[in-house]
Amino acid sequence: MSAEDDAVEGTGDGLQVELFHPDTERKPGDTNVRKWRFDVHPRVFPVACLMITLFITLTLVFRSQAVIVFDAVQTGIFTTAGWFYILSTNVFIVVIL
Repeated sequence: MSAEDDAVEGTGDGLQVELFHPDTERKPGDTNVRKWRFDVHPRVFPVACLMITLFITLTLVFRSQAVIVFDAVQTGIFTTAGWFYILSTNVFIVVIL
């Protein structure tokens, strides 16, 4: 056994060990659910949907507070990193074209 095998063995069993061994049978996305032409991860997708729904619901319920928060975030972005925002937007447009 090499030193690398000893180091990996001490981390425990499971996915972490399998990710560092190229001879494993696991492939990215092999635990995804495939139904109705969708391919989703069974743990990540429901959590992401819940977070997005919660964000939209809170924004619609608390509209006046959301306007204040969004304006503050937008002002903060443009005062501290406006140049970076404009530069990255222009780079994205050039790449797309």
